[in-house]
Amino acid sequence: WQNPSSSNLVKLLPRTSIKDLIRLLEDRYGIGMDLRNAVEKNYICFGSSDSDLEEMIKVQELFEWWELDCLGACIDIAHGHSEKGLRAIEKARSCKTFSSIMTGSIASIDAIDDCLAAGADVLRVGIGSGNCCTTREITKVGVPGASLIFEMSEHLDNINNSARLIADGGIRTSGDCAAYLACG
Repeated sequence: WQNPSSSNLVKLLPRTSIKDLIRLLEDRYGIGMDLRNAVEKNYICFGSSDSDLEEMIKVQELFEWWELDCLGACIDIAHGHSEKGLRAIEKARSCKTFSSIMTGSIASIDAIDDCLAAGADVLRVGIGSGNCCTTREITKVGVPGASLIFEMSEHLDNINNSARLIADGGIRTSGDCAAYLACG
């Protein structure tokens, strides 16, 4: 996903990185500009467990203390339309630190509506085997990505919502990327 306010691609910081960041922030009394730039241009990934939500609050408190902003929080769970996933979106939206909330993976129109209502504005779409994700192999559940992107993009247009979609499941080749781009 490309940050609309810049020409730079944004990236996700995995939870291990944020734990290292918290440790670094706690060990220092000040912040260097490199750290500020790294945080302000990226999404920080969280899960939906109680410990993840506690970590999210701790991150918010630390960022407020050092007057840092973050591009956003990514609620990174296999079933983004679950009750826990929606609760995590609401918790992230209540944190003033995160200007954008990304969530996923989702695979239905109902999931779009519920995730948007909970406060998400970037939706990771698709459940499928890609280069990194093995959800389809493990759970034996998946949804064809290109048709899903097409349907969801059309739905967002119909409800006049500017949320962004990210094709997340089932990308293995450059042809997969081209198909997803063509579908919306």
